[in-house]
Amino acid sequence: MKKLMKSLMLFAAAAMALTSCENEAMNEGIEANDTYTMNFVAGAPESKTSVDIADNIATFSWAEEGETFTFVQNTAEGLKKGTDVTFNYNEGLAEITATFTEATSPIVAIYPEDAYISDNDNYNKVKLIVRKDQDILNDTFDPNADLMISKEVTPENATDTHLLQFTRLVAVGKMTIKNLPIEGTEVIEKVNFSISSENALTGRLYVDLATGIVEEWGYYNNAAKEVNLKGGAVTAATENDFFFTCMPAIVAEGETFTVTVTTDKSIYTHTVTIPAGKSIEFKSGRGSSFGVNMADAQKEANTALALPWIEGFDDEDLSAYTVVNGDSDTKVYTDGNLALGAEVGEILIGKNGGSMSATFASDGTAKTLNLWFKSNYSERISVSSTTDGVTITKLTNNGYTVALTEGVEQFNLTLSNDGTSGNARVDDITLTEEAPVIEKLMVEGAILSFTAGSTFATGEDFTVTAVYQNGTTETVTADVDSSAVNMTAVGIYTVTVSYEGVTTTYDVTIQANVQTKTIELDTGTFANSTITWTQDGVTVVQAKGNGSAAVNSSYATASTMRLYQGHTLTFSCDTNITKIEMVSKSSNYGKTATVNVGTLNNPQTNGCTLTWTGSAKEIVLTNGTGSGGSQLQTSSIKITYEVSGSGDVTPDPVQLGTPDVQAEVSGNTVTLTWAEVANASSYTVTYGTTTIEDATSPCQISNLAYSTTYNFSVVAVGDGTNYTDSAAGTASATIEADPNAGGGDVTTPTTVEMDITGTTGTLAGDSNSITWTSGDVTFTNTKGSTAIRTSDSSHYRVYQDSGMTISVAEGTISEVVITCTSTDYATQAKTSFTNAGYTATANGSVVTVTGSSSSFTATAAKQIRLSKIAVTYTK
Repeated sequence: MKKLMKSLMLFAAAAMALTSCENEAMNEGIEANDTYTMNFVAGAPESKTSVDIADNIATFSWAEEGETFTFVQNTAEGLKKGTDVTFNYNEGLAEITATFTEATSPIVAIYPEDAYISDNDNYNKVKLIVRKDQDILNDTFDPNADLMISKEVTPENATDTHLLQFTRLVAVGKMTIKNLPIEGTEVIEKVNFSISSENALTGRLYVDLATGIVEEWGYYNNAAKEVNLKGGAVTAATENDFFFTCMPAIVAEGETFTVTVTTDKSIYTHTVTIPAGKSIEFKSGRGSSFGVNMADAQKEANTALALPWIEGFDDEDLSAYTVVNGDSDTKVYTDGNLALGAEVGEILIGKNGGSMSATFASDGTAKTLNLWFKSNYSERISVSSTTDGVTITKLTNNGYTVALTEGVEQFNLTLSNDGTSGNARVDDITLTEEAPVIEKLMVEGAILSFTAGSTFATGEDFTVTAVYQNGTTETVTADVDSSAVNMTAVGIYTVTVSYEGVTTTYDVTIQANVQTKTIELDTGTFANSTITWTQDGVTVVQAKGNGSAAVNSSYATASTMRLYQGHTLTFSCDTNITKIEMVSKSSNYGKTATVNVGTLNNPQTNGCTLTWTGSAKEIVLTNGTGSGGSQLQTSSIKITYEVSGSGDVTPDPVQLGTPDVQAEVSGNTVTLTWAEVANASSYTVTYGTTTIEDATSPCQISNLAYSTTYNFSVVAVGDGTNYTDSAAGTASATIEADPNAGGGDVTTPTTVEMDITGTTGTLAGDSNSITWTSGDVTFTNTKGSTAIRTSDSSHYRVYQDSGMTISVAEGTISEVVITCTSTDYATQAKTSFTNAGYTATANGSVVTVTGSSSSFTATAAKQIRLSKIAVTYTK
């Protein structure tokens, strides 16, 4: 892979070909306000730059006109931009001219011009920008999203020939979009690439122009983890390549990136988790190539309202806006594509009358549009319109609705800053028929730590904030799921917070249910110039340390202990000491005492209690050596410490309630129903020697013997730890005599076996359903989220979310036996029919479904592959 750096030969014009004497005279005689002009000449445009990505070369050249550069000079008066910068293409050469104020200060060239957004004089910390919004171009990236700086050029050292070297700061990505699940012909209009890592992809950066080293990529509040490729009209194919530039970043193993492709008909979204041992790395000046398989992308209709501007409007032209800066008199900043329908570049609206307005077109029908935008001070911005028939309402999430009455074909909107508190910026303006969606949830004030055996709670200050895609926020009432938290066992658990389909999580820690014990010291032992107390596993030692007086053996009890200046009192225990209380005999006692760990509080009043708090197995209290009663005399010493036997708490299991079971007989079929039992994890049904586990209410049991009484038992099953099994709920049912017995017109069950591999039966299909018919039996598969599969030589696939119906033209089905291609698919088929309320069992790759109906209908929970269906029914 080639390095992405290109050397341009730049030549000084004849006017600058000065001798050394002329240089000295100019340097000595030039005035501070004098100017001079440098003329640079570059090679042919096609030599500008190329990007080699896995031998697929993306190139672009300087245009014959319109290219823009910034020249920055580090003068004695501060940072100065070169003025009167011109670009001209002349007979294969690119000629650049710029005017400067000093002859001795270094100059750096920056491309493109609008990448330079610095508003300070710090030559060693200049602000540049990597554009988030970039144009879609064929076989290359947007040259206006490039970012290159040159090495310094000092005019006083000029010769006839300069070698001006440019270095590319940004990385270049080539993203191949594969297998987009389009229907018919679709045109790709936009592509968004975003990452989940902490790295920024686009936004502002600080660079040292003297060294060309980037000091900070994507600084706080001025960075994005995404790139928007827009302005495209690319016909979607099996593969489409898209190029973009970005900051150096790594999407590492386990992290995710998301690709959103917007066509003229649909929006496709797909998130990819980087597998083990893999990563995508974007490096400055280099190219990275990667592919994204969109076959399983989530699809939604593209219903955004693309309202055109009334006037002609270039993507990077602010002329379609009327911008008034108010008192600020500050330049307007833009950092992106200004085309309506999605994002608009950052625009500063000044206080006291600053505003930005534009005119839009509609189709004359009554409609309600949604307007939102990002702002650093959204509370300072108001939205209004002078058009009759337009009503604007502010929403709680700082968005707006714009209601148009019938007949409105043209209307204006104005964003104003009428306050005096300061300027505000707006960005990413969107006007659409779709309301803003929630991008993420933020949780604040949650309780993060509990003691084993306590009760879970969120906390009084617990708040959930919804962050919308427009950057606005709203405090919401969310669902909190703490079912994964075991409040009786020490560990770290995850709590899930959900609101309108968006979730976030936070972790809580269950700490040991620590028990403590408090002892009061009695009498110690004097030996080796120390006094030692040993009591219930706690040891306290008084030692001289750096004190001036020896330890006095006359004060070997805690009620008479005297800690002289410089003495130490060391407390130790095999478990953590959490509290020490020493009752002082005087307000002056212990006022200079310090501890090596934890916190010591001394109220310094007569008879007060000095209290140490913390958690440590050893605490050293040192009495100071200052004047004025630094001695510490006590009348009592109490120590609180942890005791063994603490940890997880095992609760007593709770007995579940008893189900109230009802039995209803129809022919030789019994239907059992029962009320749900709180905290039950499943239900077990037994009758005779038959057991049905994981049963659901209603539970239908067919083909029972005639002239027989059955006793049914339903048990609510607990989780085995917190809840025990309930007492059995019972019900009896008697099956009457066979109505067809005794020589009557006996109806004999008929079994029809249907091969649905595409080799037998009658196949009739369209884009929404496919049907097999054999005799009285019909099998129908209806489309879910994935297109219908017509046939396969060995099996048929029912995709997830697809419907499947087995029916008879006349009669009642009692049993359906489905043969699948594996035990996994049989399990999925069993689950699908169980979810639909049927009784289903799986034995290897064969699933048996029983019931009593003219048709069995279920929705596939996951993909099912099957080859045969045997249907038993009675006319």
